Amino acid sequence: MTAIACFLIVLGAWTAFRQKSREHTRLNQLGVEVFPTYAAKLRAKVAGAARWLGVAILVTTGVVMLAVEYESTWGWLVLLPLYAWLLFLMLGT
Repeated sequence: MTAIACFLIVLGAWTAFRQKSREHTRLNQLGVEVFPTYAAKLRAKVAGAARWLGVAILVTTGVVMLAVEYESTWGWLVLLPLYAWLLFLMLGT
């Protein structure tokens, strides 16, 4: 399980790096993003947001998997806010 969690974290980090480099290549010399049409800009922004959501899901899943596995040592620090949020959901609604 540790290998899978580490793979998810590395995959998320690699995807984040690729997304940042993709955003950087769209800049011109003045640091402004230039698109041929508004539809191209909209497609690029939606695809970028979807990739960032994927990065957040991958990294969060990997960290939570590691935290569950190592809950007795350091994982409780990561899981405590998650447990508090789940408790709020159960008691607050």
